[in-house]
Amino acid sequence: NFLFLIMLFMRLAIILFMCFAISTLAISRDKIDKVIRYNGDEVTCEIKKLEYGLLTVKTDDMGTLEIKWHRIARIVSTYIFEIELDNGSIYYGKFGVPTEDGKISIVSGPSVKEFNTMNIVVITQIDNRFW
Repeated sequence: NFLFLIMLFMRLAIILFMCFAISTLAISRDKIDKVIRYNGDEVTCEIKKLEYGLLTVKTDDMGTLEIKWHRIARIVSTYIFEIELDNGSIYYGKFGVPTEDGKISIVSGPSVKEFNTMNIVVITQIDNRFW
């Protein structure tokens, strides 16, 4: 009976470890987002968030960077984000290619909306949330 409980506990521990390992893999994603600055610099990265006027991105070569939002001409990503505007509106979608610098194109299914970068106050990843 005691041996049965030990084996059961070990199986449970293995299952929990596997779930944790799989969830850890699921929250990391490829760094294929593009951030283009007004000076022409292009950063290939993983867009993490926009908060307090700083866009936080993670790169393979340079680590985590914070880029001043007013210096960014456009961003492009095939991943889904939550985007909050200065008027409180919230949109969900990918960042498509905008028509001009200083604009952000939000693609949600067949719908495409474009906003000035300065109207966007918060960007949050939603693809990588646990559960």
